[in-house]
Formats: sequence, structure tokens, C-alpha cells
Amino acid sequence: MYGLLVSPKNRDDIYEAIEGKEIWYEQSGFFTPDEFLQHCQSAAGVHLQVLIVDMDCTDPSALIKGLRFYRASRKSTRIVLVASGRQPGDPTVTMLLPLQIWDIVAPDPEDQSGTADGEEDAEDEEMPSYLTLLLKQQLAMELDYGNVARWDVGLNPVQQSPTPAKRKSKERSQPSQPQFDPAIIEHLHTLSVEPPPPREKIKPSQFDPAIIEHLHTIAVEPPPPRVDVRYEKQIVGTFVIAVGSPDRRGGSTSAALQITKALCQQGHKAACFEANDPDMSPGAFEFLLEGESIHAVGGSRFQDIDLFQVGPDHKLFHAAYPHYNYVILDMGQLIKNKEPSKHFDYFLKANLRIVTTGPTLAEFDRLTKLLGLLHEQGVVSPMQVLVNYADEESFSAFERYFSKEEQKQLELTFHLNGFIPDYYKISAPAKKMLHEFIKKYVHTQKKKSWQFWR
Repeated sequence: MYGLLVSPKNRDDIYEAIEGKEIWYEQSGFFTPDEFLQHCQSAAGVHLQVLIVDMDCTDPSALIKGLRFYRASRKSTRIVLVASGRQPGDPTVTMLLPLQIWDIVAPDPEDQSGTADGEEDAEDEEMPSYLTLLLKQQLAMELDYGNVARWDVGLNPVQQSPTPAKRKSKERSQPSQPQFDPAIIEHLHTLSVEPPPPREKIKPSQFDPAIIEHLHTIAVEPPPPRVDVRYEKQIVGTFVIAVGSPDRRGGSTSAALQITKALCQQGHKAACFEANDPDMSPGAFEFLLEGESIHAVGGSRFQDIDLFQVGPDHKLFHAAYPHYNYVILDMGQLIKNKEPSKHFDYFLKANLRIVTTGPTLAEFDRLTKLLGLLHEQGVVSPMQVLVNYADEESFSAFERYFSKEEQKQLELTFHLNGFIPDYYKISAPAKKMLHEFIKKYVHTQKKKSWQFWR
């Protein structure tokens, strides 16, 4: 599972190097600092094995800031840096090494251009580029600090213990000929070196009292009062929340609509898309029509939220997607007879994955089948499990079906879902739970509302 943040000039060569691999996240272009940070935040929401970053897609300071954020979120992802034309000692590369970025591909631009004529030109066109060859070779290597040791020329080089010298025999320990001129050594012994004079200590009585008195008369102005900066929450980029259930009537549609409504009540632009598989569970949005969507064309309006009866594979989704801060996908039933739903890949690619279920043993069995499907595909994705229609006692009993160790290994977090199957209102307990849930699991950043600097 690969992710790409690349420049247009290197895009085709990088695609060729990872041909046949699954690409779960990709962005190509020349990004502003804010755009690159947003892309890093979005990539951090996807479970990637390898992230390939082209240094030419943004400026150095934005590159360092964005990759620091990504590494803090994804500590196990392998980051491969394409550093065309860079040499050991490059300050940007040196700053990135402490982030455990130990894969650096640095082709010389002249080697990539080629100078062959005639028949040699035709042969070069069929051969992969120098960048493609280097990137394939790097990805085939094991992740190790030795891959970037020659780039580590910064202030904190890796200290290695000296290898103990082998013990030599007495015959070999004495050289057959003197290594230095004996006359020089004898002359050095005749030289006399004067020891340095003892350092004179200053006693307190030697300070001039007038100077000390003058120091006490100096008035030191206090520092200017510090101006506090007030911050406001602002959503970063478009955040995708996928809500699904292991079986029909698991409450995914109700939860998706309640989350969308809660976000809109907080002043965010949010929309809910019906991404269910019609072969597994019927849609419900056709019955929720009160008007036309206001932030993007092609949708409907219901209870002050925008709804769209299309999934993420529809062209209308890609047209409406950029107009919202949040996109909530109502996935419906996710699995049937051990087969995933039509849009199951989009559930795995979402920034936040939510599974809704009931508290009974039958629904526990269906949840384990969903987790088994993920295990067979080699995917372990953090998921939030909302247990519907439960009180404190039944919720605690359901949560105990999974041991603490199993919850940690499967990356599951359980919540008592205060939602009620009512599209028209949010009760006070549900509203409190929703806002706490959003505050904890939805990415936001702080924005300065006044132009003051600390």
C-alpha cells in the first residue's frame, strides 16, 4: 500500500518504479506550504506501508514541517525521499534524517537526460529512466540506517564504538626499524618547558565598592506585557468519515446523518453521501428530500444538511467533494457472506472509520467476521465501534467480549452510542457525546485571529 506526493516532472518515472503496487493515496503538483501540510495530514489518515515524497513538489521548509507532522502520526510507515540533484551535506536532507527517513534516491539530472543519438536514442526510449532504476533498487533494500550513512553529515553523527584491536604476538609488536629519528627524540628530551603561572584568585574584598553601589542604582525596565493570542478552531482540508455496519439495520445511516448534523451545528460545511452497496442494503436518502443542496449542485437538502445519493465512484462525488470541510460516507452493510461491499476500499481509505453495531451476541459474531475479512487482507486499521441501542450494562458486557490485548492488537475503540434512530433531532446526551467524539477524533488546527506574534 503506497502513497505518493510527487512533482509532475518525476511522476511518470515514479509510477513506473512501483508498477503493479496498490496506490492508496496520491497527489501530484507544485504545492504551497499550506497545501503540502494538508496533503500530509490526509496521508496520515491512511494506513500506508510506503510513502514516496518528491522534494521538488514544495519548498524545503514546508517539506520539513509536513513530514514532521506525518512522522508524528505514522511512526511505522517507510518514507522514501526523491532528492534529484542533491548531494550529501544538503541541509534539508540533513534535517529530515532524524525522522527516520532512511531511503534517499538522488539521481543526477544529467544522468536522467541522456545524450545518445540515432539508434541509441531509440534504445534509451525503451529503457526505464535512471530515477526509475534507482527507486526500484532502493525499495528492494531492507530499511536500515546504513542506506543513508553517507548523508549523515549534520551536527549529531552516529557514534560507533571502536573495534578492539587484535592482540599481536611479541615478535610483531616491535618494529624491525625505528619509526622516528632517534636524534629528534633525544633533542625533545633536552627541551625544558616552563609551567604556566598559577591563576590568581580574586577575593571579594578586591571589588570596588563604588562599582557595586552603582550597580544597585541602575533601574532595569520590566519586559513589555505579553500580548496573548486568541485562537479559533478551523477545519483543515476535507476530512472523510466512513460509517458502516457488519450487517443491515446496524444504525449506520442514523449515525452518519447525526454526525453530519452535529458538524453543521458547529458551523462546519459537511455533507453526507450514500455510499452503500445496493446489492447488500437499500438506500434511504431518496425519502429525505426537502430542497436542493446549497454548497454544491446535484444534491438534496434535509434538516439543514446536504445529502447526495451517490457513492465515491460517481463523478458527482468528485465534483462536490472540494466544497466541504467534512464528507461523511454512509457505507451501509460492509460485508455479506464473507464478501466485502462495493465501496469497501473507500472505507479503508477514510480518515476516520466508524463501525456501528448492536450489543447482542449475534451482532458480536458479525463484527468478528468483518474483522476476520480485514485480517485475511492483511489490513489492520484503527476503527471506532459505536454500540447502538445499549445501556451501560449491555455495553460493558459487549466490550468485555474483546480482551484489552485484543482491542490493542485490532486497534478497536468502543463507544456507547447515544444516537437515537431519529433523523429530526439530537437529544441532549447524544449531542454531548457527539461533540466530545468529534473533538477527540476529528483533525483540526488552531488559527490565529489576531496578527500578533509571540
